Amino acid sequence: RASIMGWWLLLGQQVGRRYTSTNAILFAAVIMLLINPWLLRDDVGFQLSFAAVLGIVYFGPLLEPLLARLPETLGLRQSLQMTLSAQISTAPLILYTFDQFSIVAPLTNLFVLPVLPYLMIAGLVAISMLGPGAKAISE
Repeated sequence: RASIMGWWLLLGQQVGRRYTSTNAILFAAVIMLLINPWLLRDDVGFQLSFAAVLGIVYFGPLLEPLLARLPETLGLRQSLQMTLSAQISTAPLILYTFDQFSIVAPLTNLFVLPVLPYLMIAGLVAISMLGPGAKAISE
């Protein structure tokens, strides 16, 4: 999903078209469903991913005034805004699919989100150090 949306953004910039989140989300969903229509019914990850992104796009701005008093230090306000908007939009699906819901998830996300870019970079560096001829660890 993210790759398709990123590609759509870059293509739009190249041809001088305005990028809208809604169009990018719909485009990504259509492409993925053309490849595998069963994703919509059988893949909870697909459903949660799109629900979360739609929540961030549409609920995020609604939460902004409610979180205005929080400090912007270390991206706290933005992280909480994104986390809560994704949680709100995915809650019905999570409850329906898993019969449970974590109320501590927004708090844990506040600790994980600032560290995530560094973990991703460390993972990429570790993978690149293995090189093309390296054997997999599981072998």
